[in-house]
Amino acid sequence: MSSQYFGPILLLLLVLFLVTPTDAWREKKDNITTHFVVTGKLHCDWPKENEDQAKYVKWVELWESDSALGERWNDDHLTQNLTMYYDRYPIEFRIEAVDHGDGFIGNDCYELYLRIQHNCAPQVNIEIKDEEITPCTPVRDGTFEIYKSIDVTRIV
Repeated sequence: MSSQYFGPILLLLLVLFLVTPTDAWREKKDNITTHFVVTGKLHCDWPKENEDQAKYVKWVELWESDSALGERWNDDHLTQNLTMYYDRYPIEFRIEAVDHGDGFIGNDCYELYLRIQHNCAPQVNIEIKDEEITPCTPVRDGTFEIYKSIDVTRIV
């Protein structure tokens, strides 16, 4: 190979390995701040026989899906504050969260879902349920207010 090609080829390889499309995408998205306010109700059909069953939801978290084929290994657990209203039936919740752009898929959408730990069953058994709330929320600066009512009753 001629030495006249060595310099341009080396430069091309450096550019390809040091500045990946993922890095360029990340820089573009770092300037975006999206706020989410998610409120809703969590319903349970089983009778409340004790205090543990009356508080049938332990926590609710907001996640953003970055995984393919339904796998959850690369999803984002958003920075958030959770308020639970146990004095209301059904239990109500409010999540205030923030994200800064989407993950590796780069489709300009947030695919949001809630992860809920609950014990809505005749016996107090803990279960974690994922519930999609938006198939595509646009990646942009601003605030999205989302309402979601979910029945966490476990059929046994």
